[in-house]
Amino acid sequence: MTTTTENTILRRDEFGDDDSYGSGYAQYLYAHPDVPYNSFNEFLQYMDIMSERATAINKQKLILRINKGVADSQLFTISFDQQLEAKPVVAAMDKIMEEIISANYVWMKDAVYCYEFYSGRDNKWNPHVHIAVNSVGLSPSKMVANIKCKIKAKKLENVIYNVNCTVAKAAGSRHLDYVRGSKTESKDKNIQLDNTVRKDLKIKEYYEV
Repeated sequence: MTTTTENTILRRDEFGDDDSYGSGYAQYLYAHPDVPYNSFNEFLQYMDIMSERATAINKQKLILRINKGVADSQLFTISFDQQLEAKPVVAAMDKIMEEIISANYVWMKDAVYCYEFYSGRDNKWNPHVHIAVNSVGLSPSKMVANIKCKIKAKKLENVIYNVNCTVAKAAGSRHLDYVRGSKTESKDKNIQLDNTVRKDLKIKEYYEV
């Protein structure tokens, strides 16, 4: 009967020590020579199971954090071409938000978003959308990837030049409050300018999903 160690060596040779399969297979076997795998697919199945377990554990931890009022929240900012005037930029904002909302992403549940048009101490024209969400156990990079996918789907790459995410730890509803208008006095001028555009184009101060 072939030993586990012998099997491990044979399989390492078969799949390549250079990890050309991109799975971490060879490296994992070096670190865990006592764990038998009868095939490459068996290894992948094992890793899928471990990943699912880790996700479940993280979600349970998140629920505990939410119950304690210390869950992370995220603020996404979608930035638009500053050469666009108010009407066409709002049309693009509507287009991407309709696409994101219709996708029914789990992380968009109870989200709050708003359209803003000015920023900085110099009150510069800088159209952007803020989306505030509660953490749902997904990484910010995954959610940003979802947004970028929708940008590409609606062919808005030429009018949206950036998507970023800010994470607030143990912040409660800070980001949601921010989108709803709770900002520092230093932003008062920008808020006034934003409200002028909103009034002209009949845009709400913020929207809830």
